[in-house]
Amino acid sequence: MPTEIKDIFGIRANSARSIQRLYKNRGLLSASKALDHVIEKSYSIADLDVAAEVWHDEIATTIGTIKIEKLRKLKHKIFIFDNFTETLDAD
Repeated sequence: MPTEIKDIFGIRANSARSIQRLYKNRGLLSASKALDHVIEKSYSIADLDVAAEVWHDEIATTIGTIKIEKLRKLKHKIFIFDNFTETLDAD
């Protein structure tokens, strides 16, 4: 996922390796391990009438939807910031 951050944000983001190092230095799980951990822990609130595979797919879909919305909001903030700094530069 650090590679995905770099791909999405280009020059605004550190390298994927730097992002991974930052996670490690702060004692955080890697993005993929953290996602696996969230999905695993979500089984404690799972509907017992739903098969594990279906639950996994539902959680993964929900996380994906939230991620898309967060990215949209972040890109909008970057757009606003870029417009603001361009206005300052023009003056």
